[in-house]
Amino acid sequence: MKFRYHDRLFNSEQELMQILLAEASEQLKKIDHKLLHNINEHRIQIKFRLRAVGNYINHPHFEKIKCTYNTLWSRLYQLEHSVNFRHPYLKVAMEKIKKQKNEQMSNEKKDYYRTR
Repeated sequence: MKFRYHDRLFNSEQELMQILLAEASEQLKKIDHKLLHNINEHRIQIKFRLRAVGNYINHPHFEKIKCTYNTLWSRLYQLEHSVNFRHPYLKVAMEKIKKQKNEQMSNEKKDYYRTR
């Protein structure tokens, strides 16, 4: 049985996981060493590989690579944080919260002045 990741075929789930982890690690190293820019497009390629590996979380081999898998995710989050990356959905949610908070404060001020 062959396993597919995009247009590539792998002989086993284990091979797929190992190769995708190695590729994600290599991409992270290139960003760390400034051979690639720390931009969203490069980080997305890493995320796709890590998510593909995450699909095999119940595979017996996953326990052997779990530490590496978690370390790569952690490093990816650090890179995102270093450039103040915010997921588009998070940006929208934060804007809504700020707007609601501002409206609440405005209403509280109006109520305060009405009672005086």
